[in-house]
Amino acid sequence: MEDLPPLSKCAWWIPSATKVLALFNAANGLLTPPLVQYIEFYNSTLDHLDLMAEYYAWQNPSSHAGFSFCQYPFILSITAKRTILQKDSEQQMIIMARKSLVAKVQRRQLPDIGMLFLNLTVRRSHLVSDSLNEIAKKQHDLKKKLKVSFAGEPGLDMGGLTKEWFLLLIRQIFLPNYGMFTYDKKAGVHWFSPSPCDNYQEFNLVGVVSFIQYKIIAKFLNRFFFLNVTKNQGRQQGSLGG
Repeated sequence: MEDLPPLSKCAWWIPSATKVLALFNAANGLLTPPLVQYIEFYNSTLDHLDLMAEYYAWQNPSSHAGFSFCQYPFILSITAKRTILQKDSEQQMIIMARKSLVAKVQRRQLPDIGMLFLNLTVRRSHLVSDSLNEIAKKQHDLKKKLKVSFAGEPGLDMGGLTKEWFLLLIRQIFLPNYGMFTYDKKAGVHWFSPSPCDNYQEFNLVGVVSFIQYKIIAKFLNRFFFLNVTKNQGRQQGSLGG
């Protein structure tokens, strides 16, 4: 058996094969139901690549000419996508914190630790309305790391208060009598309520919370929301751009 040619002469193999798979994926997406499950296109081997290098190459095509697996998200597993989102979020948190610090120094003001975080103070009795008001006032801090405190309660948020706030908020929003979502027992999922809503900003709150706290969502939201990873792989693949 002859040896494979040097890498410099076969670098086109993987990009070409991926493009062919992209055609298969596109054709499969036109079928109802799809002939092949979306997860069959996942390549778990890619989970072990330097995913952030792939991501930055995709985000900066002028400085990183060439192929990136991020151009073809259908081939990336949920694990790979979650890793990319997490690392990108961490980088954005650092960038925003650095910008706040530089702005303070330029104004010759004394920096404080609170400026590095998105600080929310809410009352348990007015959880949704207080969360809405706090987020509306602090739009420029949304990319910073979240810290939550409950009004009138001592304690530092080392992660536990944020998780508690998130769970309490999601539970309240998804209560049937709250009117935002309904539960389909047959499908086992939540969906938007067909009834008129008094305050559509609350749906915006769900989106903002999803953005600033997706790591908690990855762990807990599966219990409440319609993007069920294990039962609806195809639906989640579509929402992630696969």
